[in-house]
Amino acid sequence: MNSKQRRNKKVQLVCEYGLCCWWCRCYLPFEKLTLDHLKPKSHGGSDSLENLRLACLSRICPLEKQPARQVRDCRETRKGALAPLSG
Repeated sequence: MNSKQRRNKKVQLVCEYGLCCWWCRCYLPFEKLTLDHLKPKSHGGSDSLENLRLACLSRICPLEKQPARQVRDCRETRKGALAPLSG
């Protein structure tokens, strides 16, 4: 993927999910977000939008690569708006 394609995909993901890290939900400026693969390319993942998400550029995201259920539980608990999921 060249830099123009990368930028276009990043813009499309911002339109879809907003300016926040997929893993920790921190809101960040466009320049501080990078593309991340849900299924790594080394494991057969692609550069399709379905496999890409925005992530913290710093790579210090405490929730990066955790299973989706654990991430969702943490987000809900941190927001305090919803109770953690059961079972």
